Parts: sequence; C-alpha cells; structure tokens
Amino acid sequence: MNPGLRIYPSEIGQFGEVDFWCPVTPAELKAVLAVPEEKVKTP
Repeated sequence: MNPGLRIYPSEIGQFGEVDFWCPVTPAELKAVLAVPEEKVKTP
C-alpha cells in the first residue's frame, strides 16, 4: 500500500452511510458501550 494514500472511513462501503460530522446521540453511545470488548476484537 502506498504510504501517502489516505482512506477515510466514509470511503469504505460498510461506513458509507455514517455521518462522521454528526455528534453521537446518547442512545447510540449506550448501544456501542453495550457491545462486549471480546466481540469487537475477535472475527
């Protein structure tokens, strides 16, 4: 991979619909924090 090449999350298909400029709502934050660490770190 070219070290000068930047790939932004919004350019990746699964993140295409995410508005990274919008603040996270309390409900979204609660949902993210409810996901166990092990589930995030293992495929």
